[in-house]
Formats: sequence, structure tokens, C-alpha cells
Amino acid sequence: MSGIYQRLDSERLQLRCLSLSPGDLHDPIWGALEAVSLREYPKYEALSYVWGNDMAPTPMVLGGTDIPITQNLDTALRHLRHGQLSRSLWVDAVCIDQSNVVERAEQVKLMNCICRSASTVLVWLGPAADDSDVVMRSIQSFDKQYWQTYDFQVSFMEILYRPWFTRIWVLQEFLLGKNPRIGCGTIWVPWVSFLYAWADSGVDVGAIAIEYKKQFCEAVIETFQSPWLQQIAQKTTESEPASSHVILSGLQDAFEKIFPQLVGFHGEPELLRDIEKSPTLWSARYAVMRYHQYESPTAKALWKKLELTRVIPVHYHEFLSPLKMTILPAL
Repeated sequence: MSGIYQRLDSERLQLRCLSLSPGDLHDPIWGALEAVSLREYPKYEALSYVWGNDMAPTPMVLGGTDIPITQNLDTALRHLRHGQLSRSLWVDAVCIDQSNVVERAEQVKLMNCICRSASTVLVWLGPAADDSDVVMRSIQSFDKQYWQTYDFQVSFMEILYRPWFTRIWVLQEFLLGKNPRIGCGTIWVPWVSFLYAWADSGVDVGAIAIEYKKQFCEAVIETFQSPWLQQIAQKTTESEPASSHVILSGLQDAFEKIFPQLVGFHGEPELLRDIEKSPTLWSARYAVMRYHQYESPTAKALWKKLELTRVIPVHYHEFLSPLKMTILPAL
């Protein structure tokens, strides 16, 4: 390793840049390091990604020496390298001698300068999955109409659940870098476009909540129709018993105050009496309610969306609110 990591001059604000050799997706990863001074305005892009714990099955070749790297970095570099030309990157795991405690501390102090001096910050979220290509293309084309759909918001939520967004300090990489770009799979978009889509469709539950309520209401109303009633009458059900007030509360959450009239009751008192009168029927109906409240794919999407505020650091939500009111309307 000593031949790869020559000492950096902290007084000259030196860092190392990785010259990533060109290649196809499945070619071995080759590269070389070059020490440069920030005072000389070097041209490079800074990579922001999640290290991960799993090691890549094959090391990268750095200056003729095999260097073990994580699987996440291996995948990122394969997607980032060009087919014909080399690419200059700053990648913390490779450009900093991780075995040198003193150097690591000095480079951390330079982090703000490194991000500011990079031509762009490349935020790598990972390979394509869960319809992420469809989501990223819609952001690329600024398809605001599609952003309001259930399909977009569910798939966009899966992107937000990727590990990169759980890192508390990454927001500064957005703000410090010049023209940061976010990449997922092979598609890259400007960070402003990505955050616009997030603020426009992803801060609240939006279309997911609308679809959840629609499916819940339709499923409950179906239990008052003849086909469902006949089916229940022909089989023995073992449904979870529930009190009339628990059932009523669930109905009120979905239908608010209009439910009794929708299914032929004059008001809540008459509805409560019917629940007490037909406990077996209402237990079966309550099982339908419970499924659509918590177990259906749409219900799971809703609860997962509500969990985002706990999973993702609050810094993002604090950032998105003023962003939507200031920068975004000007685009």
C-alpha cells in the first residue's frame, strides 16, 4: 500500500483523485491515484454513496495493486465509468488511506472544500430496482402529472427507503456541491429536479392515501351486497371479534359521518344496534376492514410512507418545506 498512498501535503490542501479507467459493466475495475492541490483548481467529481459492509468478490486494481472494495462501491464504479474515456473522481474509501489515522483526520477537515471544489457531487443510490428507472425517467422529463399518481409515489417511496437517505450528514453534500446529480441505475438527474419531485409529491401521503381510502371504502360497501352476504351465509367464518365501538371507529375513519346513510342506516345508533344484533356477520365484515386497513398492498404502502418521517432524518423535511416555497416555484 505504501507505493499507492504517498504522503499528502496538508498545507497545500492536497487530496488524491482517482482516474477511473474506461470499461464495460462487467470488465475488471482499473484506476490510478494522483495527488492534486485544491489551490490549483483540479477537475474532478465527488462521489457520495453508502459504503456497505459486504466486500466485492473481486478487488479493483489501483496502480497495479489489488485493492479490496465494498460491493456497493464496486457497483457504483461500474455504473460510473465511461466506455472510452477515463473519469476523474474523488471517492473517500479509495482516495484516502484508510489505514492512516492522521491522514483520515486531515482529509475530514477538508471535506467542505472537497465538495465545494468538485465540478459536481454524484449521489449514487444504487442499481435499478422496484421500477426506479420509471421514476427517474419521469424526474428526468419533469413529468409533474405522473408524480401525482399512485404508481409513482409508491415507487418513489422505495427510492427514499434506500440507505443513502438515512445518513444524517449527506444534506451538506447537496448544499456544498456544484450542480449535484442523483443517480439510480443508469439514470442521472439534477438534485433540484429530484427534490422538486419529492416536495411536490412525496412529503405527504398524497395519492397513496387517496387510493387507500378508495379501496377501503369499496371493500366495506361490497360487504353489504348480496354476493358477499350469500358467500358468508354459506360458510363458517372464524373472524376476530370486535366491539361495536371499535368497528364504528374504523368506519368513521374511512367514511367520516356519511357511512350509516350509505348502507341504509338512519344514523349511528341504528348502526350500533345492528352490530350488536348480528355479531357473526359483523365479525366477518370487520375482518375485511382489518385487511384493508393494515394488510393489503395499498395499506402497507400507506403505513410505510408514514414511517418515512421516522426513518429519514428530520433535516430533510425541514429542508423541503422552505424549498417548496422558495426555490422550486421559480423553476
